[in-house]
Amino acid sequence: MRVIFLTYNFPPEQVANSHLASDLVNDLAGLGMSVEVVTQMPTRNVDDQTRLAFKGKKREVRGSIVINRVAAHFDEQGFLLKRLIHSLLVSAGIFLRALFIKGDVIFAYSTPPTMGLTGVILSKVKRIPLLYNLQDIFPDSMLNSGVLKGGPILKLGRWLENITYKGSNRIAVICEDFKRIIMSRGVPERKIAVVYNWIDEQQVVPVCRTDNVLISRYNLAADKFYVTYCGNIGLTQNLELLVDAVHSLREECPDLHCVIIGEGAHKPSLENYISGRNAGNISVFPFQPYEDIAHVYSLCDIGVVISKQGISKNSFPSKTWSIISASRAVLASFDEDSELCQKINSIGCGICVPPEDFNSLRIALVNAYNKRGMLAEMGAKGRKFINDHLARRAGTAQFYRLISELTPITKSEAPEATGSDVLPEVINIEKNL
Repeated sequence: MRVIFLTYNFPPEQVANSHLASDLVNDLAGLGMSVEVVTQMPTRNVDDQTRLAFKGKKREVRGSIVINRVAAHFDEQGFLLKRLIHSLLVSAGIFLRALFIKGDVIFAYSTPPTMGLTGVILSKVKRIPLLYNLQDIFPDSMLNSGVLKGGPILKLGRWLENITYKGSNRIAVICEDFKRIIMSRGVPERKIAVVYNWIDEQQVVPVCRTDNVLISRYNLAADKFYVTYCGNIGLTQNLELLVDAVHSLREECPDLHCVIIGEGAHKPSLENYISGRNAGNISVFPFQPYEDIAHVYSLCDIGVVISKQGISKNSFPSKTWSIISASRAVLASFDEDSELCQKINSIGCGICVPPEDFNSLRIALVNAYNKRGMLAEMGAKGRKFINDHLARRAGTAQFYRLISELTPITKSEAPEATGSDVLPEVINIEKNL
């Protein structure tokens, strides 16, 4: 079975879904599928040496995996129109390259939204089915963040959304909330599968503070109480609220230190905000190499998930799974009626407070600081949940099954032991989630 795998970002790029794409491609190949990835040249969170190493490297063969790379025309950071032009150009390049690749099914990620349209057109031209993985509901995410107010770009977004949903044979969403939203927009339930973003539980493991490479790399004190935020630094995250809450505790909780790790368009503004308050108990570091991911999420005593009000309607922060996979407690400043907070409460792996609520966030930080034994118990519960329900092998096996359902294979073509061992496990996991 041959899969044409369309993704805007792929390692060595370090973005939210690049490790998921890499896991899935490798596991599908391990289950007997041939996978041709079509992506852009590395641009996001890579150094000049890496860019130079991949310059002109348009095709790479790794056994049954082939990686095709198309030109990235310019740095995609910046104003909205520039990013839209860049995504259109890259998506066009991906379409043209994929057009000449033989395949039985197309897999496409939803970021950026132009990738959905690319997948739909390619599906129609090649007359093969499309499996669309919805990681973010666009244009709602931009509306809620304030990036979009209306106008032609919003209309374009709604058109892209409608065309993509109609043109996809199956849509895999990352949470039940997403399923309800797209069903309200006319997508039939039979077309939707809920596949939570998994965690490589063997990669994201608890690391002892004394062994954590970030302690020596950034000359951090090993005996402090660390609160961390790891991920995209954008408008929707509302990190100024976290800064204000932490800064207000500099005397009440003298050993409390906040570390923010990530990149994003809003990062320079956030750094200026921190500097303007002379917040000495807050540090900002860049994205770390993926091989250090266990150290990144193990640094904290409690990891923060934070956003503005209403963001849960179009976003599910899968970084939560990374925090609890490292056996750390979660503090979510997030819509309390969201699926995320329902999961945190049912697992018992953290604390939820209302978004944009300074007092609640501050009180939660003080309670966490004073009840560290409670945090350890929460971390243990979270790690158990990952092992039981969201391990990598179980997650990628669900996509193997979805792809197989779109392109039925004969018994002789199916992988003998690996696939048959995995699929029954998937059914059991889905019943428990």
